[in-house]
Amino acid sequence: MDRVCAVIVTYNRKELLRECLTAVLSQTRPPDHVLVVDNASTDGTREMLKEEFPQV
Repeated sequence: MDRVCAVIVTYNRKELLRECLTAVLSQTRPPDHVLVVDNASTDGTREMLKEEFPQV
């Protein structure tokens, strides 16, 4: 089986990132890895990721 990696780029869109990650991780075939590229957000994105999506 092929391995799948989802790459998500964000900047100060914490709420949209939360929705996106929830959807990606809930797919019938979730990705093997999820990589979030955060372009120096100042809205608490890093803290939200650590608390709600530690597997990312």
